[in-house]
Amino acid sequence: MTDSYSFLDLRGSLVAFVFFALFALAPGYVCSWALDALAFRRRTALARLALSVPLSIGISPALSYLLWRFTSIAGVWVVFGSMGLLFAALAIREFRFPEARRTPRATLAGAIAIACGVFAITVLSLIDIEIRGRLYFSIVSYDYSLRTAMVSSIARTGVPPANPYFYPGHTVPLRYHYFWLIPCALVKLMGRAWVTARQAIIGGTLWTALGVVAVVPAFLRFVHPAGAKDIHRRSWMGIALLAVTGLDIIPNLIFDTLFKFPLPEPEWWNNQVSAWATSVLWVPHHTCAFIAGLAAVLLIWNLNQAAGGLRRAGWMAAAGLCLASCVGCSIYVGFVFAAALCVWACIAWGRGWRDQAIGVVVAGLVAVLAAAPHLLDLRSSAQGAGVGSVFAFRVRDSILTRFLTGASELRLNLFNLFVLPLNYFMELGAFLIGGVWILRRWFAQGEKFDRYQTATTALAAASVAICTFLRSDVIIANDLGMRGFLLAQFVLLLWMVDVLEPSFKAPKLRMLRILLAVGVASSMYEVATLRLYPLVYDVLNTPRIGWLAPDHNLGKRTYALRRAYEEVNRRLPPNAIVQHNPDVEPGDLPYGLYADRQAVAETPECGVVFGGEAKDCRAIASLLAPVFNGTLGDRRIDRTCDALSISALLIKDIDPPWSQRGSWVWSRQPVVSGDFVRVLPCGSRHGGL
Repeated sequence: MTDSYSFLDLRGSLVAFVFFALFALAPGYVCSWALDALAFRRRTALARLALSVPLSIGISPALSYLLWRFTSIAGVWVVFGSMGLLFAALAIREFRFPEARRTPRATLAGAIAIACGVFAITVLSLIDIEIRGRLYFSIVSYDYSLRTAMVSSIARTGVPPANPYFYPGHTVPLRYHYFWLIPCALVKLMGRAWVTARQAIIGGTLWTALGVVAVVPAFLRFVHPAGAKDIHRRSWMGIALLAVTGLDIIPNLIFDTLFKFPLPEPEWWNNQVSAWATSVLWVPHHTCAFIAGLAAVLLIWNLNQAAGGLRRAGWMAAAGLCLASCVGCSIYVGFVFAAALCVWACIAWGRGWRDQAIGVVVAGLVAVLAAAPHLLDLRSSAQGAGVGSVFAFRVRDSILTRFLTGASELRLNLFNLFVLPLNYFMELGAFLIGGVWILRRWFAQGEKFDRYQTATTALAAASVAICTFLRSDVIIANDLGMRGFLLAQFVLLLWMVDVLEPSFKAPKLRMLRILLAVGVASSMYEVATLRLYPLVYDVLNTPRIGWLAPDHNLGKRTYALRRAYEEVNRRLPPNAIVQHNPDVEPGDLPYGLYADRQAVAETPECGVVFGGEAKDCRAIASLLAPVFNGTLGDRRIDRTCDALSISALLIKDIDPPWSQRGSWVWSRQPVVSGDFVRVLPCGSRHGGL
């Protein structure tokens, strides 16, 4: 009896989580110990972890990129292996000769409970669920299929990697912010047969979730003016607020009740400001960039505590690596942090806070040097590629904008500006009210803003301004507006902790409690929908969605496709191309999740948005279209496969040639055959099949 896919995903994700500690725990711990950052050596074990995880997430992506790009993968293993050994030595030394203060037992128990809860929610939200021969992925696979293929490509081709979605007779460089995917690829290589690319991403997402949890108490302790005062209670409050989002559940219930169309992703009702759960589960690379940026802010903020010029230089260099990771993991989050820190540096210099201003400048220079090779690669590969604008002016859209069909750009922007308060109220809920109350209270005091008030207001304002008046047009989704807003969300969370303090006298706190309750319900609805929607989709008569399934066989078809790709991967070398039907939008999810190999063309557009040029795609698309629409004869199949370097074709039961019982789909001896999929050798490259 074979193990279920749920068990295999759970086991692989746990192994990946353990291996990922080499990148998400050890570097930050070793660097913090060496630099004694934030008096690290005197902190409790729990405080050390809360500092080590965000700093590791900040350092590792950029460092692994630079090492792999300019030395080799051996250089990566030497450096990170050494950090792992140093971490183990420091941990053993601390166990034998404890120097740090002990963590209170109740605090430690609470931290373990939170970590276990985060771990369980994340893993159960991401692994495949197998039920009696049916297999159901999470809705986040819509995006995970994309990044899983990229992780496989990095593991196969190194850094800089090849675009796994397009092969015009040769590999083309990947055009993407892929820094966070590099540690995932390294974990996949470490895990060998025990860890797939997707399981490596899940393991990394677990650490990203813990990183988000860790930065909340870190900022409340080392940035907030209250410092250590009542830090445990304030930390629990801040962490609990991560479960709160806007009022998304209300429009979703309307969609479900009135239109009988439950959304597969509850955030899609509007131009989203994502819940914290959404950001972690859907886009861990953007969330990693956010954590890396905050780790840099944390170091720069406390520069005046660095003893000696050498340590101060080390703190700024570490902050610079964190900012480089921020840019390399997410162009959009990195841009927002860069703009916000420039604003903060100017204000800090004018107010006489020279340590912070100089720290931003030096760390920024380090970040530019570290990220420059990647940014130059992106710039050169984008020339002539026909991709959309990374930044374009547009007032933030709302769902109401869709009713203004045919309106001019000016009218759209004016209308969006008019409905902006309602738009942000629905997306932010309690956090918007709390932010307004805090600002009104600060202004009412009639005093000059202190360092914390000035900095958080400047950072939040920069984030809101950019994400309100600029958008990205590279893809349909406005990633700049959705992901760049994370900085403003974090500031609003810190402010909400102050709002909920007993000393804060705010009117109508009952309304705030209601909004908080709706925000928690929205987050719960979000997590449940992401996990359960594919199962419900197979059972109920909800409207069919093309990228899931046109029928009620989603679970059976996914199970068959995962088994087919496993067999193909066992029988074919890693560089062999198995081509699926590219006539799918937004992409073929099972290919991205399970194939672990190169494709000639992922979609009709060949995935050139991630590398390559559109003009090269047109000729390939014209060759592939007759293969999968059933108009190409058997004799011409092999010539097409040879021309495109394809070793085998994967045909699903929903592809046109499947229904043509006299076609080549049924005349050839398959590598894999079943009720929902056939993998057929083709061309002169299939001699080993």
